[in-house]
Amino acid sequence: HFTADEIICEGSRVVLAWTAHGTHQGTLMKIPPTGRPVEVRGVSLLTVEGGLIVKASYIWDVACLLRAIGLLPELVAEGA
Repeated sequence: HFTADEIICEGSRVVLAWTAHGTHQGTLMKIPPTGRPVEVRGVSLLTVEGGLIVKASYIWDVACLLRAIGLLPELVAEGA
């Protein structure tokens, strides 16, 4: 499930900040399903012409996804 957190439009350019929520139920990036819940944030940079997306770039927090499915340790602040 994707949630649009913020949308900014200027001319043909659109910036969409989003959050994805789901469960890791299928192979993703060659990682077998873990059944764990995930929440990942990202940004989509889009160019729209004639009502169609003609160019798109995506930036998302891969480390957050890997932490959620247990492949990276949680970050702990120094002194905590």
